[in-house]
Amino acid sequence: MHHIIIWRNFPEGPDDTGVIISYNTQSPNIAPGTNIVVGNNIGLVINPINWKRDETLATASESLGSYMPVNNTQDYEQVLNFADARIDLAQGVLICSSVNDSAIYQSYGGMLGIYHGFDFPFYYFNLRENAENRTNKFLEK
Repeated sequence: MHHIIIWRNFPEGPDDTGVIISYNTQSPNIAPGTNIVVGNNIGLVINPINWKRDETLATASESLGSYMPVNNTQDYEQVLNFADARIDLAQGVLICSSVNDSAIYQSYGGMLGIYHGFDFPFYYFNLRENAENRTNKFLEK
């Protein structure tokens, strides 16, 4: 017998528990409908810096830092003031406008302007802090 689990809870902010955090990061230069990672799907998105679901820009200076590879090695380091974040509700994606498309593509490859592989690294320290916060909220219940 197969069971299908449907998650119906999506976070409204930084403190909800039992929820799924979801976003897909891309450059503002990607035309609507051309991000092959999401296709024509419009997803629910939460901003991993300010934990809002509206289109409020969270600047790179508001971020706790990115965790980026160092010179194409296996080493990583915290990089401050690197990735900003703003939800595009119409596309259902997270827009990062503070990163240079060409530089990321030349350094790390991938698809030009599609930052899916950097969903965690760009917002690593905010995600880490929020995971601790949500765990503490869960344990308080």
